Amino acid sequence: MDKNEERKQQNSTENLLMFTGMAFLVAGPVFFFLMQMAINARQFSPGEDMLYLLEFVELCGALLLTVSGAMLIVSGWMLAALNAWRGLHGGEGVRTED
Repeated sequence: MDKNEERKQQNSTENLLMFTGMAFLVAGPVFFFLMQMAINARQFSPGEDMLYLLEFVELCGALLLTVSGAMLIVSGWMLAALNAWRGLHGGEGVRTED
């Protein structure tokens, strides 16, 4: 693989991580909003314990999606920073082998 192809592959990986992270980051609040609407609609009358469980699941699901998205974005950004740093230093400095 030549350097141009390798760089395209690196860009593709960075973009995949960051765009997937943004989708997850947006999905968290959307999930929270939709679950809140479903709970407030009250097509059925859940008991108090069931209502607390639904709110707990809503909050945990939203947090899971949001935190996962943030971690994917950070990992994509760190990969981009590492690849840029390697490009500036000619690929050296990261390896610890002699």
